[in-house]
Amino acid sequence: MQKDDYEKLIAHIKEKFVGQTIQFPYYFQLDKNRFLDLMCHNCGYFFKIIGDQWDEVNNNIFCPLCKFETGKGNWTTPEQESKKQEQNEIGLQESLGNSLHIELDILFSKENVKNPYQIEGFPFQNEYIPETVKDISQIEIVCDNCMIKYAIYGSAYFCPNCGHYSFQKIFEDNIRKIKAKIDLTLRLTDESGNKDENILVSRSLIETSLNDCIVAFQFNNEHLFRKRFPRISIPFNLFQKIDEGNDFWKQHQIVGYIDILDSNELHRLKIYFQRRHLLSHTEGIVDTRYLTKTEDCSVQIGQRIVVIPEDIEGCLILMAKIFDNI
Repeated sequence: MQKDDYEKLIAHIKEKFVGQTIQFPYYFQLDKNRFLDLMCHNCGYFFKIIGDQWDEVNNNIFCPLCKFETGKGNWTTPEQESKKQEQNEIGLQESLGNSLHIELDILFSKENVKNPYQIEGFPFQNEYIPETVKDISQIEIVCDNCMIKYAIYGSAYFCPNCGHYSFQKIFEDNIRKIKAKIDLTLRLTDESGNKDENILVSRSLIETSLNDCIVAFQFNNEHLFRKRFPRISIPFNLFQKIDEGNDFWKQHQIVGYIDILDSNELHRLKIYFQRRHLLSHTEGIVDTRYLTKTEDCSVQIGQRIVVIPEDIEGCLILMAKIFDNI
């Protein structure tokens, strides 16, 4: 194409397209449960929103993991973005005509020549299948604030539509994480390979799971109390101490731990909490303070405590009994 022809083409494009928006649809596939894949471009977290509610979703949405906020059109996955570019090409050819589209590609590939028009798409129709969707998530949630249905991978905390923070869902997710770690320890002990490494990893998973139990217990107690008594200040890490936590509840309502657990159960819970304290501060070595607080006759000073999967399961059962009745 000669220089004069370029100038005529540029003049034609400017006259027809400058300041205009070319609109055509691009299509994204829904998974078999009718969820749309989304990705946070701030932290890289993948999640889903139910496709049938997409029109109800706010113009700005949140990442369920980091709460990054941006427009609902800015959450495409790499697979969707690639497919969108392919569909943009098809749409431009249909809108401009194939020959003109080829000339535009040549023209705008040159340096210092800017595209004079904007392209605006609108996402997804379920009858088209352009890209591979992520595996179906096992965790589907309906926000108890805005009722939008979404799905997550692993841990997440915020509703993508309204940003609502559900402490109950976070607690449930923490319990699910603890159970998953214990399941993994059982698989490791059954696997062939480096037995020494498997034992070390299994022990670490079990012991960190005990810590996770106490952290979850503190978290849920604190949020339950604040929900019930929003004007009362809670001392730092109060609920990591069973007796102090029980007394604090009893100061403000009739029911405390002592009204829910029998004496044996309460004693067992104290042992779990004090063993976690040993793991955090003495590498699990029994000291005088531990024996004084627990009256645990199964160990002596200088021994190292042993935590087994049944301990974690027992702790979770006692925690569930408290939260069902507190």
